[in-house]
Amino acid sequence: MSDFKDTLAKILAKEPVALTEADKAFLRARASYLSAEEKKQYAEVLKEKSKQETAKDEKQKAEEKEKKKEDDKRKAEKALADKKTADEKAATEKKAADEKNK
Repeated sequence: MSDFKDTLAKILAKEPVALTEADKAFLRARASYLSAEEKKQYAEVLKEKSKQETAKDEKQKAEEKEKKKEDDKRKAEKALADKKTADEKAATEKKAADEKNK
C-alpha cells in the first residue's frame, strides 16, 4: 500500500497543469481517496476524459449509429415485404370474389 501512497503523494505534489495523462488517469481512477480540498484543486482533471476514453466513446457511438442504421433498414425492408404480401392477398381475394360473382 505504501507504493500507492507514494505514487499518489508524488502526483498530488504537482500542479494540475503539470500532470501527465498517466497521472490524470491515476487520479481519476482513485478519486475516492482524495480529500475534498484535493478534489477541488484537481476538479478539472477529475472530470475530463482521457484521449483513450474519448476515442472509445466515439467508437461506441459510431457502432451504435451503424447498428441503428442497419436496424432501420431491416425494418423498412420488412414493412415493404409485409405490404407486398398484404397487397398480393388482397388481389387474390378480389380475384376470387370476382370469379364467384360471375
